[in-house]
Amino acid sequence: MRFDPEDYAFTARYETTRLLGEIKGLGKQGLMRLLSLGIILAFAAFFWWQNDHPMPHSWFPVTRWTGIYAGAALVIGLIVFLVAKLTAESTSVFSHASMVCCLLATAGLLLPPIWLLAGTTYGYSTTMATFLNHLHSLTGQPDTAAVEALATGLWLTSLVWRIAVIVGVVLLLVGVVLLIVWLVRTRALGWAERRFIQAAIWYPPLLLLTGSLGMIYASQVVIPNIKSSLDEEQPPLAAVFPDAAIFHDWSLWLSLGILLVTLAIFLANTARLSGASLLLARLPAGNACRFDAIGLVVDKVGGEQRLAWPEITAIGGRQRQSLPGPELVVTPVSGKPWSVPLLYLDVLPGTIDSAIRAQTQDQRTLDLTALDQLF
Repeated sequence: MRFDPEDYAFTARYETTRLLGEIKGLGKQGLMRLLSLGIILAFAAFFWWQNDHPMPHSWFPVTRWTGIYAGAALVIGLIVFLVAKLTAESTSVFSHASMVCCLLATAGLLLPPIWLLAGTTYGYSTTMATFLNHLHSLTGQPDTAAVEALATGLWLTSLVWRIAVIVGVVLLLVGVVLLIVWLVRTRALGWAERRFIQAAIWYPPLLLLTGSLGMIYASQVVIPNIKSSLDEEQPPLAAVFPDAAIFHDWSLWLSLGILLVTLAIFLANTARLSGASLLLARLPAGNACRFDAIGLVVDKVGGEQRLAWPEITAIGGRQRQSLPGPELVVTPVSGKPWSVPLLYLDVLPGTIDSAIRAQTQDQRTLDLTALDQLF
């Protein structure tokens, strides 16, 4: 904030220092996530070695392709993070927007494995239905309730996963559209758009994590319990419970599940870094607002606007959890409120409050009630 001795006015200017600090903090967090990924990969490699080098058993190579897609997402995510970190302070909006699009595409690489897994699940449900018909055709067949429940559950699971993949594709495409919508709006901060993009990036790895946990649960709990119950019922010799080779890959799915948690957090952190860099690239220059004895002069898209003190209903703060954080909001008697992130200014809220009090002889203050949890 600058003091103008000619008319005793205080001017708050746009400032990049604190936003740059937040960006550097996100870069450090990304490096820590990268270290976590390295530790998880080392753990997964040790687990794989201790379990006698398990390889995918399935005739339909779902596990193998899932590992390939997840590995590709990991490598591309790493490259995007390194590029985003190196160019974080660049003023190129296009480069930062490209990083966000690359992250959306990287997350999308985790959707094809779910589609393959849904197909395998549906195939096994068909096999179980055939086995169930075979049991019904035999004399002295055991209780088939558990087998019926498994066949129905597998069919429903395959249907839900396929619908979830379609939803994921839609979310990623909408994320790209919302990114464009945000960028074409002058000085827009993209509060809703950035949240949606974050959610779209989180969705595929969490969906694949659900598939991994489902595979482990089915192979280690559901299938053994059904086999055990059939053995206790002493089924006919002709009734052999159909096995699926993919269930022998449970240890690989466990390793993948552990990796996906950290990968999801890593991609989300990189998305926040690219979003913050976009905010920095679109940060205005010059004076943000001016306080004098007459009132305020605020910087709007169409140019400066004078607001006399009687024309102002309230001056306060608005809480925001994501970057660039809480806002200074000026509410006029008529018209839309004017706001600017406090992180964009070269002053702290206390200084602004002092300037308002000085210019109005303590008749007006800055209401920071909404920011009590932060300041």
